[in-house]
Amino acid sequence: MAQASRTESAGNVARLRDALPPEWALEREIFYPLLECAAAALKIERIRKYSVAEMLSQVRAGQRWQDNRIATIRDTMTQPDSVRLTRRIDELTRRARDIAAFKEPPYFYYRLIETVLSRRAPRFLRKRFLAFYPRVKAGVLFMQLLSLLPHGGEHNQGSAG
Repeated sequence: MAQASRTESAGNVARLRDALPPEWALEREIFYPLLECAAAALKIERIRKYSVAEMLSQVRAGQRWQDNRIATIRDTMTQPDSVRLTRRIDELTRRARDIAAFKEPPYFYYRLIETVLSRRAPRFLRKRFLAFYPRVKAGVLFMQLLSLLPHGGEHNQGSAG
């Protein structure tokens, strides 16, 4: 039983590593690269050095803010709005040279594609966006893992730093 649990756990870690950008996939500790991907996906400003607890707090707050914005958009979006938005994201992913061309954080666009445009957006749009900014996949995965922890990981903040 313990062996099966270890094997399953190793498989989950391998999937996490697969989500990381290549330059971080071989890191021994994957917590910090995942946290960095989440912070980058939310465009958290690096105005100073953050503790792990502070960065986790920033990630949770940024995610809540963006998710609330997405919910509002989802609730008010019309079909013509959806078509325009899909075209805009498609155009950005085809023409932009880097993620700085996007006004909003990568997480915002990812969530738009996944939740608001999910039925209407072509599959290639999601695939192209993830290829354009691969860190968002690892960042989203990290945020999903955080949400599974009791209290969103708030009681575990000091343990990683």
